[in-house]
Amino acid sequence: FDTSASQTGVYRQKALAALKTLLHQLGPRDRVRLLAVDLDTVAINDQFDAPQGPAFEAAVVKLERRVPLGSTDMAAAMRAAIASYEGRSGASRSVVYLGDGMSIANILESDSFRDLTVALVKHRIAVSSYAVGPRVDAQLLAVLANQTGGNLAIARQIVLPSTGSTETGSTQD
Repeated sequence: FDTSASQTGVYRQKALAALKTLLHQLGPRDRVRLLAVDLDTVAINDQFDAPQGPAFEAAVVKLERRVPLGSTDMAAAMRAAIASYEGRSGASRSVVYLGDGMSIANILESDSFRDLTVALVKHRIAVSSYAVGPRVDAQLLAVLANQTGGNLAIARQIVLPSTGSTETGSTQD
């Protein structure tokens, strides 16, 4: 979950709503780990938990209290996601990223991006994203999805009522 400075206001609200919708769609045997992604990637819950239990509800509350600051380091986020699966065998592995994908803190060069996608494929981790924010790096998120067998959904454009200006965001789906 992107907790960088760009994820405030309507963008944060829509990303949190998407997270909660996703969690309610998962089954009782599914397990989820929540990572906050900005300059550092921080595990919000210590282990994979049931998506509809008290432990994960506490993790979502903890995420909601986290102040969005800094930039995003997508390479570090993907490496943390890979590391979170260490020692877990047999289970399907996927990452669902909610945020804008703007990796300003660590621009991914061709070689490092290739190495990252190779590692994700090697560990059989599909990366899907819900792109939401004032600007999104749909190209980066699309390549991650394409290379790993994931999907990309991009939030629809909205008109902010207070200014009448148009920005990338999402409406209630």
